[in-house]
Order: sequence, then structure tokens, then C-alpha cells
Amino acid sequence: MQSVGVELHKTSLFLTDYREIILEIADANPDAAERLCDAVESALKLLSQHPQIARKAGFAHAPKVRRWVLQSFPNYSIYYKDHPGEIVLIRLLHGARDAPPLIHRHKNRVGFSLQKFSGKSG
Repeated sequence: MQSVGVELHKTSLFLTDYREIILEIADANPDAAERLCDAVESALKLLSQHPQIARKAGFAHAPKVRRWVLQSFPNYSIYYKDHPGEIVLIRLLHGARDAPPLIHRHKNRVGFSLQKFSGKSG
């Protein structure tokens, strides 16, 4: 029997990152954008099954944040925090971005919207 895994919650910043990255790639290469969507969704399923599989990102200001590099798109990483029974997806960033300040911005945000992971691309 397959384990259900923990709930995944996408912050508004994660959703914005995801949308912007896919739209930018789709302009140049729709097939690559589809493959990236598949890679993200596969990673989310894996993380829901194994929340602590990723290493901690090593941010002094956000020590509990983990970083998962997408295997088929190693320039992209998912940043998240795992809590008992759930994962909060913070950002989806390209490796060229300066992640620590972007993660810090999230940490200091008073409110952010969450969306439960549906298991569907998009």
C-alpha cells in the first residue's frame, strides 16, 4: 500500500514563481515548459512522501528552510519548510537568483496565502 504523504501548501510567492518561470520558458520552448511542470509536480509528490529528503538550505536567518534541486532541471530549486503533517512551499527559484534575501523576505511577511497541493500541473 502506498503512503499518502503529508499535505503540501503553496505560498502565493511559490505560485507566482512557478507561473512566471513556466510562462517565460513557454515563450521560447513550450515542450521544455511542459517538462519543467512535470519535474516540479514529480518533486512535490516525492517531497510529500519524504519531507526531510532535502538538505537544509544553510540560511542563518532561516535555518529550517530546505532546498530541493529539480533533478532534470538542476538550475531550479524548491525551497520549503517541513512541519509535522505538512510542507509549506516557499519559493521556486532559478539558481542565478540570490535566494537568501528572497527567503528572508518570505520569513518577514506577515500574511501569505496557502493553496493545498492538488497533484495537478498548472
